[in-house]
Amino acid sequence: MIKNSDNIFDLCIVGGGASGFFAAATLIHKMPNAKIIILEQSTAVLQKVKISGGGRCNVTNSITEPSEFALQYPRGTKQMRQQLYGLSNLDVVEFFETRNVRMKTEADGRIFPMSDNSQSIIDCLMGATLDKGVQLKLRTKLLSVSKDEETYSCLTDEGEILAKHVLLATGGVQNGKMPKHLPNDAKDWIETVPSLFTFKVADFSLVEMAGISFPNAKVEALFSGKTYGSEGPLLITHWGFSGPCILKLSSKLAFDAHAFNYHFPFRINYLGMEASAVDAMLLELVAKDGKSQVKNKHSFDLSKRFWAYVIEVSGIKPEDRWSDINKNQRKELLQNLTAMPFSAAGKSMFKEEFVAAGGIDLKVLKAKSYEHKQWDNIYFSGEILNVDGFTGGFNFQNAWCSGYAVAMDIAKKLC
Repeated sequence: MIKNSDNIFDLCIVGGGASGFFAAATLIHKMPNAKIIILEQSTAVLQKVKISGGGRCNVTNSITEPSEFALQYPRGTKQMRQQLYGLSNLDVVEFFETRNVRMKTEADGRIFPMSDNSQSIIDCLMGATLDKGVQLKLRTKLLSVSKDEETYSCLTDEGEILAKHVLLATGGVQNGKMPKHLPNDAKDWIETVPSLFTFKVADFSLVEMAGISFPNAKVEALFSGKTYGSEGPLLITHWGFSGPCILKLSSKLAFDAHAFNYHFPFRINYLGMEASAVDAMLLELVAKDGKSQVKNKHSFDLSKRFWAYVIEVSGIKPEDRWSDINKNQRKELLQNLTAMPFSAAGKSMFKEEFVAAGGIDLKVLKAKSYEHKQWDNIYFSGEILNVDGFTGGFNFQNAWCSGYAVAMDIAKKLC
């Protein structure tokens, strides 16, 4: 049977998210006559872009050194180090700014559109694709992908689509299992688990402290002899702990936390200082401010409400003076400041932003192009890859990088 080449797409992209759209934008820019179609099973595209960063879209991060940037990925460090030389965070900023979306860098290194509105990013991506001739089919679910002579047949619930190349950019998988439509063996898949989550604590003793934050905290979680650590801003919530410090730690321990059903011990250093240094400061208070009441005099950057709580749980009375503190009370105070123990009893997702650890094993893909080693012209990009980063724009950088790498490889083949 002779096929009509007019009905064959150069690229069929499955998934209307950040990575798929960036791949389409890159390829149509390189090859304006390329025939590209994006399939999205829901009623709208770029929904994670829309909710990211509280509706502002944290596009990327300002870390300039690729090796340091790549360290922000608990899984995929080596891959990201390589890809950042192909498309850096500065290249991403340039992509949007040359399309009239001005960007800004905040104090913590996160990069957002100047508008503080994710719709600016959505409009830019749609303008760089759909306005350039890329086709979009909503409410279209992929059922299977199979080789059909020199092309691929993408069977959907809306019919068959033929394409020379197929990009599977379907995003993170929440149920853990490999999607049935993927043309892969089960061994290619690493079961997905949540990567960004906050820590719930049963019968939370600090519930009345909700809203108090600590700019330089350190947290350690313990798993059968393994210790994971993180540092940075920490926030007390009504159910436990959140903030960049916790979210970064959750990424590191994603698979272990899942294996333990999110029940594990952890301890918090609210000051982020070595215990010996804090103990020295406590001894100095005893020596130099012995006549001062403990509740009114201390050397730490802590709120009055939290300090009152800490001295109370350390067995110190409000009227006690520093000279009244005995060795055991000082040790108890030291532990509560630098290693207060808790037990996680579950998780809460970080807002509505689901990020998955796991997915397609990078070992079965070509490192430079994300093409499957055994399936010529089948590609993967974005969160379906076993690549995930800390919060702060790193997961979107993976989406941009992988989509770009796929498009550049296909462009070479189509030339």
